[in-house]
Amino acid sequence: MIIDLDEQRRRRLVHKPWAWRNLSKEAFTELCLSALLDLPPPFNTLPDDAAGQLYGVLCARLDWKERVRFIDRIILEPNFVLRESALLTILGKEFDAPVAAAATARLMAGAPIDPHGVPVSFHEFAEMLCEGTLGNPGAVVAGALMVADRQLITAIEGVRPLLAVDTVATAAQCCCGYASALVVNFWLDWIEELLDNRFDSLALAYAHAAVSALFIPAEAPARHEICEYERVPCSEDLGEEAITVVRRWSFDAFRRRIEPRMRRIAAHEQRPRIMQVIMRSWGYD
Repeated sequence: MIIDLDEQRRRRLVHKPWAWRNLSKEAFTELCLSALLDLPPPFNTLPDDAAGQLYGVLCARLDWKERVRFIDRIILEPNFVLRESALLTILGKEFDAPVAAAATARLMAGAPIDPHGVPVSFHEFAEMLCEGTLGNPGAVVAGALMVADRQLITAIEGVRPLLAVDTVATAAQCCCGYASALVVNFWLDWIEELLDNRFDSLALAYAHAAVSALFIPAEAPARHEICEYERVPCSEDLGEEAITVVRRWSFDAFRRRIEPRMRRIAAHEQRPRIMQVIMRSWGYD
């Protein structure tokens, strides 16, 4: 329900940005929600840039936690096409890492999968990444990793050449403490590959940016259990479970499993060295 606005007034106000300031925060939030979801007229003919402009103003009026709740409301939209369009518009305007990562994770988790087992939304994300139209590409990469199974990990590996060093650093920081087995191995694989090119200063810069993803804070849920996930073909019904656990390790068992790789990275890391700090976070001597 649109607060303080009837449909006739919405028709006028959506095309009058100068009038938005007079709306209450609640009314403007509802106006933005309707525009993003392309629900009633005139929103079904609203240009994408107008919906993006509305969300840009919303960013100034809601804090990041309120915007995550706003995104959760979009997720309830039963029509996947509308839901995807709204979330992609948000990803083009959202610069705050927690919000962009949350929007991406919800988008990828709820998307149908293509014949290769990759969420169909990933292809839209990859196109936006290539075009440079994502507000925070590093956070979007991290959000995709948070719901990744093997097929999605492979797809993310395919877009690594598109990522700048600062994008990798942001993705790593967002992933810090999020230790699914596949995500840890994604970062380990990439860091080892980069360190193999130890005479390439750019590769070393990427490796240094990526290493922070391996840090495990003392309060991280992964300290209890580390899992590997796979995606369930769930089509568009978010009432179904989108991902399921296929393998579990205790924290101690998993850290013993990756210890040789962690020590090898530490031995080859260039200055400034942070792997010793990361290894202590895992409990290695």
